[in-house]
Formats: sequence, structure tokens, C-alpha cells
Amino acid sequence: MVISPSKYIGITSGNYGDQVKSEFFRLIKNGHVLVIPAANSLYYDQTGGYEDAIALHIGMYHRAIVISNDTFKPKIGEEHEFIPDTILQITETKISDTEISLTFTAPSDPTQTGPDILNYVIDHVLVQNTSIDPICTSSSIDCHIPEILKRHRVYNLNKHLDRCDRVVYDHYSKLEKYSQQINSFMRQMEKTSINETELIETLNARKEQVIESREEYKDKIASLLEQNKKFREEIVQQLTVLGNIDYFKPVSIRSGLPYYVFGSENSLDTDILVLLKDYQKPSTYTECQKLMNKFIYEFQDLHCFSNDKPVNINLAVLTDGIITWVLKGIPDETNNSVFSTYHLHTQHHPLEIQRLVSRDREKKIIRATRAILSQLTKSEQRHNVKNALKANKLYLRIDALKPICFQELNFKQSEKDLIETVKLIAFQLGQTMALIKENRELYTKTEVAEYDSRLRQYLMREPTCNLEILTQIKNEYIAMIEHMFVQLPELKMKEEVLVTD
Repeated sequence: MVISPSKYIGITSGNYGDQVKSEFFRLIKNGHVLVIPAANSLYYDQTGGYEDAIALHIGMYHRAIVISNDTFKPKIGEEHEFIPDTILQITETKISDTEISLTFTAPSDPTQTGPDILNYVIDHVLVQNTSIDPICTSSSIDCHIPEILKRHRVYNLNKHLDRCDRVVYDHYSKLEKYSQQINSFMRQMEKTSINETELIETLNARKEQVIESREEYKDKIASLLEQNKKFREEIVQQLTVLGNIDYFKPVSIRSGLPYYVFGSENSLDTDILVLLKDYQKPSTYTECQKLMNKFIYEFQDLHCFSNDKPVNINLAVLTDGIITWVLKGIPDETNNSVFSTYHLHTQHHPLEIQRLVSRDREKKIIRATRAILSQLTKSEQRHNVKNALKANKLYLRIDALKPICFQELNFKQSEKDLIETVKLIAFQLGQTMALIKENRELYTKTEVAEYDSRLRQYLMREPTCNLEILTQIKNEYIAMIEHMFVQLPELKMKEEVLVTD
């Protein structure tokens, strides 16, 4: 934690209550708090606003919690212990009603007090970082104050950008809720008997009310959205003059995150991979989902694509020119899929993936088997399927898949949904068998259909498909894996590493 003197004084004087005060002293005693000292030791003019700028800058450099009087006082990172087993005892001496002197003492050397001990902490902690920032590796920062203030300004402007993005997010989120309500009434009307005219009229009236409310909202919000757009443009212009800093930028498409369209050129949806820096990667699956929703709304607002295809987003981290983390799927497959199909689509960013990587065949088998079983969770076999998925052992999942006859299943889905389910199963079967049997990597429906023509009818979503053939191919898939069990017994017990909270 990094704290400015004024905030320290406010807490210790009880302005925030006794509970906050006692908790704060507990942190100090445990060595978690670094107080940025007064002007005589770090040479800034408190009246000029440097105090908060310095506290914020050093805090951001260490991804520490920053406590200051700044307008923006975010929790930038997690609580960070600057030097293990080092405690700064802080005592205060009242000089006048408006002045206070802070004295810092290290328990290991009680004779060393005043600014020197704090400078020792700053110098020896900040140099531990791998990245070098001259401001944060020196306890004398007067010559760096202009740069600190510039960075402080850049940071604040980026927080405004983030607020502009949230306005857009909230807008599209509300529109989506209206659409969900309308679709719900329409589904209820479709399921209602034509003889129940009174119920149909009631549902239709409610649907029309929602449509009317949506249009009223759109009229009301239009001017605010226009103002928000202009305000954002002004901020971007200021940042262009100042020179933006990547680390401060909002995690957004508008802020320049690279993204790629990939996959089959004739796909019914638009598959997009958004590249994140490692420090931008959300820490939980729920946060990843929120971030993907934000990107979907941004793509809608920016009109990035000329078609109305649904957008399917995945997140990835690139390291040294190859993908090392993905939210959905496996990194090696995603890396090679984007690299191989990038040229099939209109792109908005140059490809940063530099090369193909070796495939992990075992992970592909585990992933494909899970993907196939997941498509069967709405059939009458859902109990066995869900148990196998929960067990998370490859051989148990194979045992659950083995007796499945697709032609005998009741998927309890619409014809449209069933065609999509069958397409997904067929693609996984063909893609995985090509990789295992022939070491061929296939990333489009056309490639898989050329590899095994029996799968074409499913991949191209032809109606009235013969599912007996799909069952036959599934059996060949299982036989292939069971043969691998003989050669690699340890494969049977392999588990899938899932991305969850």
C-alpha cells in the first residue's frame, strides 16, 4: 500500500472512524504500508498537487493499493509487502494545527530515523523490479516531477476513457435486456395454442409495451451518447498530444487491442480472437465473460463488420510471437488456426503470431471428447454424460460416448439447433482424427469435408442427414483412442484443466 501524507494524517486523526484507523495501524505494524513523505525528503510542493501524483505513480509502478486525495483513487493492484520482514514504525509530532512531522524508524536500526530510512526503503525496494523506471529507482525525484505530472495526467485521461466505454457498455446492455424480454414474449406466444386468443393478446400487448419502452429509451439516450462520443474524441486528442502509455489504457477495442477474424471463410458466425497483454488478462472466468461482452458491444457500436453474423469472441495472450494462453480451447490449436486462416478474412490488424507451433495431441483428444459430450447434455443421455464430464477422466468420458447412437437420441432441440449440434460434433471428429492419424491440421469446414467426405453433409448443415454414418465415424474415433490407450496407458487417466473461478 502506498499512502500520501495528507491521507495518512486524515486516517490517524480519526476522520474516517476508529475502525479504519485501527485497521490501518494493523497494516503498518505488519509492514504493508509505505508512506510517501513530506516535501523536505522527496522535494515536492504539496500545494501544487505533486503529493498525490507521486503516491499514485509509485503505487502504480508496484501495482499496490494507492490511498491519496486524488480524484481517482482506484485499487490498482493487490496488497503488496514491499520488503519481507521489514517494518517501518511511523511516529508523528504535531508542530502546529496545520503541520505534522512524520518520523520513520526501522526496528532493525532504531537509531536510523527520518527521511533516510524511507529513502532506503524506496531505493532498495524499487530496484527489485525487472523493468527500470528512473523515477522509481531514485529517492531524489525533483528533476522527475514534470514527467510524473504528465503520467498522472495521462492516467486520469485514460480513466475518463474507461468511463466513456462504460457508458457504451451500459447502453448496449440495456438494449440487450429489452431484446431478451421481447424474445421471451414471442417464444411464449409461439408455444400458446391458437385457441387461447386472450392469452396471446395479453402477451402481444406486453411485447408492444417493451418495444415502446425501448424506443423511448433510445430517443432519450441519443443525445447523451453523442456527447459521450465527442468527449471521448477530445480525450483521445489530448492523449495524442501528451503521448499515451499502454499500461494505463482501458482494456478495450477502441484503445487499440489487436483482434483477428479466423476460421472457416463460409462460417455462419464471426470468430474473433482478441489479444491481451498478460497484465490485462482477467483473473477469473466471470471477469473474462464480462470482458468478452464488453468487446461484443464495442464491435456493434463501431460497426467493425459489414455482415450481421453473430460474433464469437475468444481471448488470448501472446508471448514471443506465439499464443501461450487462451480462454477457450487450447493455445497450440488456436495459434495455428489463426495463423493458417488469417488470410481468409478481411482484417483490421497485422498478424502478430509469428509461426506455427507443435501440436499437443493428447490435449486435443481430451478437448475434443469433452466438446462432443457437451453437445449431448440435452439428450436423454444427459445424466451419464454429465457424470462423465464431472469425473474429468478421459477413459470415463470415452466409456460414456461409446454406447451413443446419434440416430436414436432425442436431443429435445429445434431442427435448427440439432443441425448446429451435429455440425459441431462432425467437425471435432474429423479434425481430431486427421491430426492423430495423419498429423494433418484442419481448421475450416471445407478442409474437414475434403479429408472425410462422409462428414460433408453435417458440416454444410444439410437437412435430413443420415446420423447412422456419424455414429459410425464416432466409433472409429473411439477405436483410435482406445488403440492409443494400449500404447500410452497413462493417457486413460488424463484430466482436462478447466478455466473456472
